[in-house]
Parts: sequence; C-alpha cells; structure tokens
Amino acid sequence: MAKKQMMLYADEQLMERLNTLAVKFGRKSGNFVAVEILEQYADFWEDAEAGKQAIVEQQRAGMYQTTGFYARGKASRGEIEKVKKDAQSRKKNR
Repeated sequence: MAKKQMMLYADEQLMERLNTLAVKFGRKSGNFVAVEILEQYADFWEDAEAGKQAIVEQQRAGMYQTTGFYARGKASRGEIEKVKKDAQSRKKNR
C-alpha cells in the first residue's frame, strides 16, 4: 500500500505519551504508534458515529411527527388543554 503523509496537530502531552509508548513497546516512533492506533480503531469510531447519527435522526423524526400532529389540528381538545396547562405551570415555576 502506498503511504501518504498527513500533518496532525496534537496536544504536546499526547505526543509525549505516544513517544513513551513507542519506546516501551519497541516501535520506531510515536508516529508509528499513532498510525497503528488509528488503523485499529477507525472502524469502531465509524460505527459509533453512525449510531449517534441514527439516534439523532430518530429523535428528529419523532419531534417532527409530534409537532406536526398538533400543527395539523389532530389533537383532541383535552390534549390541547393539557399541553397549555403544562406550559403555564412551567412558566410559573421559572
């Protein structure tokens, strides 16, 4: 595989830690340790981010569905009154 160069800006403490780990485990440099870590955890990170996005999309869909329900006038009078009372009690508690 062809290698390409990338410039990363990282905290000095992290760079020192990577260099220390390189010495401790017999790697050439902290850069090699960083690349190894990135290779091993990139898939995990990708799955975690996809999961976060899915959760946000579900929340948005639920919010739009609920908001649309009231906006279209589909709620019963009792539900509307309940929501109004709840909003008023929240204002009083501020």
